[in-house]
Amino acid sequence: MQALGNGSLPAVSFVKPIGEKNEHPGYTDLVQGQKYVKHLVEAIQSSRYWKDTAIIISPYAKKGFVDHTLYDITAILKFIELRWGLQPLGTRDANANNLLNAFDFTQTP
Repeated sequence: MQALGNGSLPAVSFVKPIGEKNEHPGYTDLVQGQKYVKHLVEAIQSSRYWKDTAIIISPYAKKGFVDHTLYDITAILKFIELRWGLQPLGTRDANANNLLNAFDFTQTP
């Protein structure tokens, strides 16, 4: 949140919620984690970064579309590699489904 507020958000960021902000079952109260995600999404949406952001919630998400593609965590890495023209780190991300099916980058944010 600090990088978002002071304008130093890098091109790729991962948020690792700790404690009550975590949504992982067994660690904390799910409602508290969801409140944190809501706060985070609203902060990004109201920032200058929103027009270039993909947190699956995105101004580029396909409108009215339900993506039935099977994804796993490496889909995020695959998306980053494709976006920045990077070689895969291994066979798992090389073979992963990428997230491009969920987006329409011809839309105006």
